[in-house]
Amino acid sequence: MWDSRESGVKVPRLLNSIIRAYDVLEHRRSSQFNAALDYEAAGIVPGKGDKKLSEVGMDGAPATFQHGGIEARGGICRDASLNLCTLRDIVSTSSNETLILQRYVLGLALVVITYYDGKTLNLRQGCQLVAVPNKPMTRNLMNADGTETPFEIDRDGALAYASAVSKAFVVGDDHTDARFDPKLAKAALKKTKKDQEGADK
Repeated sequence: MWDSRESGVKVPRLLNSIIRAYDVLEHRRSSQFNAALDYEAAGIVPGKGDKKLSEVGMDGAPATFQHGGIEARGGICRDASLNLCTLRDIVSTSSNETLILQRYVLGLALVVITYYDGKTLNLRQGCQLVAVPNKPMTRNLMNADGTETPFEIDRDGALAYASAVSKAFVVGDDHTDARFDPKLAKAALKKTKKDQEGADK
C-alpha cells in the first residue's frame, strides 16, 4: 500500500506471487477481418466526414504483426513468498492481542499461498498453467543469513491451522464505515492558493 498523494506512507506487501517464463520465444500473428457482405455494392457509401466503413465493421480490415503468444523453452515457474518480517510489524494493543492477530493473518496467508486447484492458474484464454508431475512444488523457509530450511505444509494443513487460530480472533465493530461524498471529490479537484502559486512560477 502506498499513499502516494497525501501522507506518502508506504506499507510493504505481506504476500508476493510472480510467474516468470524463461528462454522466451515471442510469436506474432496476422489476421484478416472480412465483412459479412459488400456494403458498397449495397449502396452504403460514407459521405464526407463520416467514419470509414472498416471502422464500423462494414469493410475488410487486416491486423498484421499482432501479439501471437510466447513459447517458454526454459519453462515457466511461479514463485510465491510470505514476508515474515512484515508480519511481525503488524501489532495490536497488547502483546497477547498482537500474537492473536499475527497468527490469524499468518493463517490466512498460508491458505492463500498453498491453495491450489484447477482454477488457481487459469490466467486467461489460452493461458492455463498446470503443474509438472516430476517437479513437485517445494516450500522453504529462508533465513536472514541466506540458509534455507524445508517447510512442510500443504493446503489441508494450512486450512486446519487457519481454522484453529481464527477461533481466538474476534472481528470487532471498532471500524469506521466510509461513504463516498461527491462534494469532497469535487473539492479535491479545485486548486488551492498554494497550487496556483506553484503553477504561476
